[in-house]
Amino acid sequence: MGQFTRDAGRSKYRSTDDTDNKIQIKIEDKGNFNLSDEKTKLIALGSGDKIKKDLGDVFREAKQMCSLALAILGKPDALANSKVKLAITQCFRTDGTMTDEVCTEVAAVFRAIARGFNAPITIKLSQLSTPHYDQRGGVRWYKRQEDKSALGREALIMQRSSIGIKYYSDIKIDMGYFVKSMNEDPDRAARTLVHEASHRFAGMEDHCYMNDDGTSFSGVAPSKEQCYENADSIAWFAMHLRTLARNCRPIASVYEQLAT
Repeated sequence: MGQFTRDAGRSKYRSTDDTDNKIQIKIEDKGNFNLSDEKTKLIALGSGDKIKKDLGDVFREAKQMCSLALAILGKPDALANSKVKLAITQCFRTDGTMTDEVCTEVAAVFRAIARGFNAPITIKLSQLSTPHYDQRGGVRWYKRQEDKSALGREALIMQRSSIGIKYYSDIKIDMGYFVKSMNEDPDRAARTLVHEASHRFAGMEDHCYMNDDGTSFSGVAPSKEQCYENADSIAWFAMHLRTLARNCRPIASVYEQLAT
């Protein structure tokens, strides 16, 4: 797997890995965006080719985030790290621990996302202004999803994954949000991609969004059971682990092993 480095003086990632699955990036209706002056100026900062390259870099980072989460979930000593336990508490509303069943379930979500990322994938950059999307990104229902409650708590994540792939459209990311993120905080764009991929490839729900620091929920917090299938919980957990890989030696060592 490729490693990521920061370009000096710029808040963006550069990939050192040129071997990837087939990723198709589409910029939709670029000439017809009805955007504010601020977003229009942001888009003008980069050509279509540059935007596609940046999204490719973000895509690779999102893949690395999921790989790291899977690795951590498979290491009891890493899960016992106090900072990892804090991330678990914040994202899943537990006391910082995970039962084997929950750990397996959350790992299965990241495994489903990883399968989706490793297959040919289409990511679309567009102006998102319909109820199907928030201001950052989204996937759109083709039809109402079947009642997953009938599957029970013990249902395999493959069943959720099958439902997600069947009923969700391609991933879309808002053009203005993406370009702004690449200039301010590329991690934010990668986290959004993981969030949307959890819908697309693992059938996750939007029970509740987390606040901008990823330490608490906005509004009424979901139940513990809902957290395990909440797209933002999954995305922020991956993001917290990726942050720890930069400043927590035990987690950094796990990340470094992925790159070898």
